[in-house]
Amino acid sequence: MIGEPLLSHVKEIKGKPTKLFETAISRIKGELERGYTKAEIAEAMDLYHEMLDNPDLYKLRINYIGHRVSISRFMKQDRIEKEALKTQNIAKNIDSWFWECVQGKEYLLGAYGLKPAALEDPYPNVTARLKSIWKQKGFTNSRPQDENCFIKASGLFVDYLKKNGRKISTDSTESINEPSSLVKYLVDAILFRIEGRENDFNVTPGWLCHPSMFESNLPRYLKHHDILDREN
Repeated sequence: MIGEPLLSHVKEIKGKPTKLFETAISRIKGELERGYTKAEIAEAMDLYHEMLDNPDLYKLRINYIGHRVSISRFMKQDRIEKEALKTQNIAKNIDSWFWECVQGKEYLLGAYGLKPAALEDPYPNVTARLKSIWKQKGFTNSRPQDENCFIKASGLFVDYLKKNGRKISTDSTESINEPSSLVKYLVDAILFRIEGRENDFNVTPGWLCHPSMFESNLPRYLKHHDILDREN
């Protein structure tokens, strides 16, 4: 996470913290208070590093204004500098590289990848149902390049059911053998996490296939609603 091509920072001068360092720490604390975890912030930085370090895979270039930024500007772009960017610069409409990177790698490949290849969809019915529920729940910000996020999420969800199916309780209208009837839990898990703080999060389809969905968000939701055995 630390090192080239990321910018280095001077923490203090003559024993006093620099303004840039203080701003960076303040903005990181702000995202922690918003509800993001230290692990999510660290992973977002890792993904940002990966984008800058792989010009054959991503559109970012370390010598383009707004692409390689300080940690403080990674957390939040400065308005004046953002307005000065040329229209064709991909950083022009970005408020925070952190908010972009925290969506996960699949989202970044779709949004900033040079050649985002379409994934094969082994569970088209599950994917179609997931996309339908996404819209029904009020999320209207999906784009054509987000298709891979839905496809990957449906596959990961099916795998999750195969591993944890015996621990999940369903009602008479739902079946472990019919993942399309249960895939709504992915969207419900997101709504559960952001409940009461909807304006604090930039939710995109990348949340559906992010590792944190299956490691924490989904299990937490299922256990809270007594759908998943709490002992597991």
